[in-house]
Amino acid sequence: MTPAFPRSIAAVSLRATAACLLVSLVAACAHGGGPRAERQPTPAQAAERRVEQATMSTTVLDAHQPTVTQVEARIALGTTGAPGLTPAEVAQLQTFARDFVRTGRGNIVFSVPVGSGNAAASQQITAEAQRVLFAEGVDYARMAGGAYQAAGQPVAPVVVAFIRFEARAADCPGWGELDPRRTASNMNSPRFGCAQAGNLAAMVVDPGDLTGDRRDVTGDAARAQRGVDQMREGTLPEASGTVAGGN
Repeated sequence: MTPAFPRSIAAVSLRATAACLLVSLVAACAHGGGPRAERQPTPAQAAERRVEQATMSTTVLDAHQPTVTQVEARIALGTTGAPGLTPAEVAQLQTFARDFVRTGRGNIVFSVPVGSGNAAASQQITAEAQRVLFAEGVDYARMAGGAYQAAGQPVAPVVVAFIRFEARAADCPGWGELDPRRTASNMNSPRFGCAQAGNLAAMVVDPGDLTGDRRDVTGDAARAQRGVDQMREGTLPEASGTVAGGN
């Protein structure tokens, strides 16, 4: 059986407990009865916290994004003055049509000269060009046209154009700009993600997809198999797009 404390010791302990409670109550009243105010960080601490939050909320895909710009692809037909398309122009149109099917936006627009010495031949060239485009998979509904004044010119071209996008890789900081002291705080280097973004700009088939202007469509298994067959047979067409910049 545990012996009981003497009354004097018990009384002292009770008074000490009451004093502690009184001090705690006074301190709580001094602070308005609420929780203590959080200590404000120094400017240096606030800046370091912002950098940490930005680093943790971004990925390699968010750094050094390629620049996507809208450009016009165009070719000129009938520059030789011949009454119809030349074999070289037919081949050029076929490549032009494949590029439009793969990366074009809107319609293919024909600008036909009027008042020039070859105005009649230009009408024939336009009709032949439309047939070539249709044979390469461009619907007539996606062909538009208009006339431009070419009075006084003996030979004026038929201009064929469409809108597409071009990706330009970001300019990566030079290796000489890297500060090895940044590794002490485990921070990303200024080049972090730049090579990946440059590869993306070089490999994407349609740079316009980087802008998100097209919706996803249902997958076509037959078309995918066609690409596999072309790769196995060695007949896969080469991309004719242009990637500018990057290092």
